Amino acid sequence: MSSYTDAKSNYVRLTDENGATIDQHNPFYVAPIPHSTGTANNLANNATIAQGANTSSVDISDMNYANVLYKDSQTSSADSVQVQVSVDGGSTWYTLQTIYPTTEGSIRVGSINGMSVHGIDDIRIRNPSSSHDNTNVYCTVVGAD
Repeated sequence: MSSYTDAKSNYVRLTDENGATIDQHNPFYVAPIPHSTGTANNLANNATIAQGANTSSVDISDMNYANVLYKDSQTSSADSVQVQVSVDGGSTWYTLQTIYPTTEGSIRVGSINGMSVHGIDDIRIRNPSSSHDNTNVYCTVVGAD
């Protein structure tokens, strides 16, 4: 008796000495793990966020985990940037995290990674500074379900 196993198959084909075959369940078959889908949205694309102002909001209701990537050219500022979220479609906003950008040459960069955003509807960025506009802002939220 001989056997043939396709590693991608849930069955094993057995062949006896007379050439007769039978397909049986492969006890060693491991089903592929479903690949989670990802989403990315721009919060700002070469924008200016004035003192005390916000970016437009982005719908993240299909995300369970999110990363926010931030960059601007306001190197004279040491001010933070707030990541705000809403659970009611944008009526009420809460500061979930704060980004403290670091200066790298002629830009400031910062990120927040692995935020749990289960049940959150929208996200935006706020410039809480009372003295600086953030210029040349690029900000993206990347997440997965």
